[in-house]
Amino acid sequence: MILLQEIDRMEFFCYETGETIKAKHRPLIVMTSNNEKELPDAFLRRCFFHYIQFPDRETMNKIVSVHYPKIKKKLVNEALEIFFDLRKIPGLKKKPSTSELIDWLKLFYQMTCPMKY
Repeated sequence: MILLQEIDRMEFFCYETGETIKAKHRPLIVMTSNNEKELPDAFLRRCFFHYIQFPDRETMNKIVSVHYPKIKKKLVNEALEIFFDLRKIPGLKKKPSTSELIDWLKLFYQMTCPMKY
């Protein structure tokens, strides 16, 4: 696994710039996973895992308000209702995530407020 070699050597070559980037201190690597792909055991042995709970409705509402502070509350409430209902469907291969909700609302926002976006 090339990533492990790069971390172990504390340097990597950037083909785009032609430079070798060297770390002065042991790097701390933060990776996120959405559980769609299995990670190799060699990689997992070197990891510390911290599970972050998916945001609740109130937190999602705050996230939306940061992206779209002027969006209609009724639209957001309806979208959140559908969003969380979809996440409850058993057997879904991929549950909709925060980014999908933001994308959905962007489309609705553009349709209801063209030119203001």
